[in-house]
Amino acid sequence: MNVWCHIGQFQTLIVGGLGFTGVIASLAMNAWLARRQYARQVKHERTVVRVALRAELQAIAEAYRDRIATLDNPGSYGGVRLSLDTMTDVYKSVIQRLGLLSEAEVRVVLRAYLLAQQLPERVTMLPGAKEGEPGFVWVPGQSFAPLKQLHQNYLKDIDQAIAAIASD
Repeated sequence: MNVWCHIGQFQTLIVGGLGFTGVIASLAMNAWLARRQYARQVKHERTVVRVALRAELQAIAEAYRDRIATLDNPGSYGGVRLSLDTMTDVYKSVIQRLGLLSEAEVRVVLRAYLLAQQLPERVTMLPGAKEGEPGFVWVPGQSFAPLKQLHQNYLKDIDQAIAAIASD
């Protein structure tokens, strides 16, 4: 009976302590759930960035392969008209989120895109190259070999970037 008297005296304190403990436990659980949600969101964003960049790099690589094949067997063409479009719109839209990737991934992806964006300027510097219509350059047949080599060299870096961001 003596114990019940003490419990009765401290009933408010006991109930308040249990309530406070419940609130603290709820806050801790909510914080843990929020951290898990944030980690899932970051992982999802990282995956989206990788998939988008990989798709765009694969399109660039395929365009380079097509050009290499064309230049490998140019036939009787006296020259070729090339687009100066770098096809880097996705990269430009996700550049602020590149930090989601690892340092090694960022390094190879940046290199690949810098080269892809630099290619049009390099093409216009080839002997006999002439800019005609806006966004296009005409390259004479005498510059096919260096143009092909340029694409082959850049393709290696693009393929390395694709391989680097292929895993999740």
